[in-house]
Amino acid sequence: MKNHRPKLNKKTLGITTIAVGVPLVTYAGTIAKDYLMQYGKKITAHEKDDYYKNTVNLHELVVTPKEINVIVEKCSDIIASAINRLVNSRQ
Repeated sequence: MKNHRPKLNKKTLGITTIAVGVPLVTYAGTIAKDYLMQYGKKITAHEKDDYYKNTVNLHELVVTPKEINVIVEKCSDIIASAINRLVNSRQ
């Protein structure tokens, strides 16, 4: 699935821009597919087909880790510290 969001760049914002992204979500179908790729040899082809048929809707389900608040807080601290060091090192 595509991530359709407006671009944040010099053309759209009018200034030089650096974008920093932290992946915080994934599709449940991606997790299911990765699981099958890793452990698929342990189940039969018929079971694998049934699994795919029963997980079609998982490609619409977006999931996050249960500790998402901690992850966001730590990532924001790291990014803020890096920006602060960059800005203050140019003085």
